[in-house]
Amino acid sequence: MYKQNSTSGRLFIYKINALMLQEYWLKGINQPYSVVFNHTQANYFFNNPTATLQQKLLASNNYFVLNEWLYIFIHYGIFLFVTTIIATLFLLKICFIQLRQSPKKQWAVGIVLFLLIVSLVSYPFSFDLYVFIFLGCVLYIVKDSSLIPIQIKELFFYTLFIGLIIGYTYNTYKTVLAEQKKREVTNLFRVGYINQALTKALDIKNTQPNSQQVYEQIASIYLQKNKVDSAIFYIEQAHNFICNDALHNFWGNCLLLQQ
Repeated sequence: MYKQNSTSGRLFIYKINALMLQEYWLKGINQPYSVVFNHTQANYFFNNPTATLQQKLLASNNYFVLNEWLYIFIHYGIFLFVTTIIATLFLLKICFIQLRQSPKKQWAVGIVLFLLIVSLVSYPFSFDLYVFIFLGCVLYIVKDSSLIPIQIKELFFYTLFIGLIIGYTYNTYKTVLAEQKKREVTNLFRVGYINQALTKALDIKNTQPNSQQVYEQIASIYLQKNKVDSAIFYIEQAHNFICNDALHNFWGNCLLLQQ
């Protein structure tokens, strides 16, 4: 029963994704996926009042496309989607050539092929570690490829590999630091230091303007201070970056208090 519901749930997600593509196929959504998906899902049920109970039970918050190729199509439109397919076919050609010419690279080719296959049914490239592994293997594979001009191979390989390491390290450091700051706000709020928590959260907002979690924290603090209008304003800001049941329930409760 669980497997059947899981499969049906994925099919329903693909159905909503198809509705999104009908509107955004050319240039992509240019918005956070969860916002567009959940609004499209809500519109589907609004426009289809005869939808089955099974479909209604399958409806839920969704944050991932469940397919990396579809992710590119939905987010960036058809032109980048086609370009990515062409680039992937070129990469596959290099991989199969390297399998014949350089057996020592079989492990790297295997990892690349594995991640490309998994990306058809999941979202491995939503995680920085898998992106780092994939790009590292690609650079190792193409380094000695006869399809790439020899003049640029060495510079291409070492520049990108070093840049990849620096970029991954910096992004990991920035993510850890950002999460630490958010936890500090949460801890201040929990122990009753409301004003200090608000000041710190507003400071974080200036450096993390796209973080829905920060906006939700600010909204919660303003609600604690009985400033409902301010809380609603920051909930609306959070809604630009995420859409789920918890945020809408929070929003609804604030609207009730406002009345």
